[in-house]
Amino acid sequence: MLPVRSRFLPLKQLKASLFFQRHHAPTDSRQRISQLFCRSRHTFFPQNFCQFLHLSLPLIFGNILQQFYNTIDAFVVGYFSGTDDLPPSGLPAAFLYNMYAAALRASGDTVAALWILAASIFSNLLLDLLFVAYFHDGIAGAAKATALTLFFAAFLCIAYLFHSHRKFLFQKKDCILRLSMIYTTLKCSLITFLHQASLYIGKALVQGTVNTGGTELISAYTAGTRIEGFANSFGDSTSAATSVLISQNYGAGNRQRVKQTFLHSLKSTLTLGILCGLLLSVTAPLSIRLMIGTSQAIAFSRAVHYLRFIAWFYPLCFIGGTFTGHFNGISKMIFTLCGTLLQIVLRVILSASFFPGMQLNAVALATGLGWFLAVSFWSICYLMRHQR
Repeated sequence: MLPVRSRFLPLKQLKASLFFQRHHAPTDSRQRISQLFCRSRHTFFPQNFCQFLHLSLPLIFGNILQQFYNTIDAFVVGYFSGTDDLPPSGLPAAFLYNMYAAALRASGDTVAALWILAASIFSNLLLDLLFVAYFHDGIAGAAKATALTLFFAAFLCIAYLFHSHRKFLFQKKDCILRLSMIYTTLKCSLITFLHQASLYIGKALVQGTVNTGGTELISAYTAGTRIEGFANSFGDSTSAATSVLISQNYGAGNRQRVKQTFLHSLKSTLTLGILCGLLLSVTAPLSIRLMIGTSQAIAFSRAVHYLRFIAWFYPLCFIGGTFTGHFNGISKMIFTLCGTLLQIVLRVILSASFFPGMQLNAVALATGLGWFLAVSFWSICYLMRHQR
């Protein structure tokens, strides 16, 4: 499976993309088309907001496509695979894909990144059917399909960058030792490592709490979080677009446009958060029915209640994405890490404390309060920086 996005994480990609974004302003043909589009509609849409949409819409479609793929792939592998195989490592392929996909997104060409992702997902599904259904390789076959697809996706990214954005590829003149760049890379990598490690350790601890509730609650929580993944696609994408656009303007020294981008993103994510929360609440019975059916009455009921409860907090989740995109874009990822640590620690503690009496509603409440704490922390950090 291709990399999966995470809540409060712009995109699961290498943070090296931020270096590309800050040192190369968008000047390609797609950006000029976006500028023409904005000028023709400047009465209704500010140019900076149009560029934000130009970057975020392909990322939104890509994230939604990724979630559909994750769901279909799980059905294919679960239906045809066995349980005795161990998958081989696909880390080299994942590294290549993440690095070059990050460079492509950093160039501002998110449309090309969307098409490459779509081609990769289609090829992965075909290879899943080949290895898992036809050759009966089980889990190992699914891992082989994923590794081959990641190599294929990396090749497409490299080929496109070579054709359209050659300056983003390594060349002989780039093979020099810069201690300042090594220090910056190691610092960002360490922060990113701690960020992701804390996030997934926290999620594992919450899952452990849910597992004490029995199979019905496990099924309900799994179905609910799968549906959440579709809603989170919008927040993750706008966060990634915010990071790209802010990085480019921050590197160019245009602090005014950095502020404008942040404000446009904040308004957009607040609106999307409200809409996604309403949609998640209204469609909860239908979406859960599609995931687990109605034969598991207890699991169905718990999953619906969980989605409707957590939907109230979704504006906070989306606003948090704007703050993480902003801080990542200006290389202040330490703020992102601290906010994530605060929210995940509170989430784990409250989930374990309230679960015996509230069950999945305790997880939803703990998650929402964690988002509130993180957004409050990031708001204070943002205001303090701008008061200097």
